[in-house]
Amino acid sequence: MPKVYFITAANRPRGLGFTLVSKISALPYTLVFATARNPAAATELNELARERGNIVVVRLEAVSEVDAKAAAALVAEKAGKVDYLVPCVGASISAQRKVRLQTYNRTGFVHPLTGMQHPAYLHQQPIDQFRETFEINVLSQVILYQAFLPLLLKANKPVFMPLSSGAGSASTVYPFPIGSYGMSKAALTYFAVKVNSEQPHLCSFAVHPGVIKTDFYFVILEQHPDLAAGMAMLPDEMYLTAEQSADGMIKVLHEATRETHGGKFLDYKGDDMPW
Repeated sequence: MPKVYFITAANRPRGLGFTLVSKISALPYTLVFATARNPAAATELNELARERGNIVVVRLEAVSEVDAKAAAALVAEKAGKVDYLVPCVGASISAQRKVRLQTYNRTGFVHPLTGMQHPAYLHQQPIDQFRETFEINVLSQVILYQAFLPLLLKANKPVFMPLSSGAGSASTVYPFPIGSYGMSKAALTYFAVKVNSEQPHLCSFAVHPGVIKTDFYFVILEQHPDLAAGMAMLPDEMYLTAEQSADGMIKVLHEATRETHGGKFLDYKGDDMPW
């Protein structure tokens, strides 16, 4: 019987979800359910599914309880269980505006690398953007977990591995205006740890995939052009490709047990992350 994977946010070819689906579906005895918000528009994912024959493309709007329940019903019908649940959805919501300043003043904080005022610092970001960030990065994972827990509990050694971020670590505060994103990822890490404590049959842990130039990375730079200069100063070796991150996370996923991984926050290599 194949191992069954459910991987969300798999529609972007440069994204982690798509890369995980591509690599896992190439393994023997695997059945991969891969989600897209609009399956009809997920051209590359549909093409991969036709080529492999072991990928099922599923509609899933991240924060839709209706979609999550429908997806779980589809998996129940076709597979009867889920061995690995890997939510990859994530968002950093902020306004797309900037004001050039030279010094710190009472209306804003000047980015130390660029002299640009950034709208996503905590004292400026609109509250509705906080809500949207938390809804996508945290509540969507709760919705998915609630819908799929019965299927996870039907597997022999199920694993729940949400993708968190080092940006959510209170021990390593990044000098970038990603406060609401980091706060939401801190909550997501706690959620994964708490799930592990509540479900003795389930191995649940959060993973930091590393710093990767996915579509999400380029969207952030597009929204926040004042970050580009600072990011360019970081050495190339700090960045991973989506393939490198996926290779590491797949190894972590397949080695995971409650005893070794459960209730932890790990990086893509399986090392403990501070949080």
